[in-house]
Amino acid sequence: MRLTDCIDNALCVLFYLSVRPSGLSTIREMADAYGISGDPLTKVVQQPGDPGSVETVRGRRGALRLFRS
Repeated sequence: MRLTDCIDNALCVLFYLSVRPSGLSTIREMADAYGISGDPLTKVVQQPGDPGSVETVRGRRGALRLFRS
């Protein structure tokens, strides 16, 4: 089975956020952890896919976390 780079990056974001459920994570942290550029991760997070999976915190120190209902 072949995965596109976009799907691979989306899985990287979800995996990274799942191991850090209590804290916020920045795209730079995730990019450094996986050794990839932050631009593709930003593109994945901004795409309207499954609303409610990832919660974004806006502002100067903005970050991401998994959305918990």
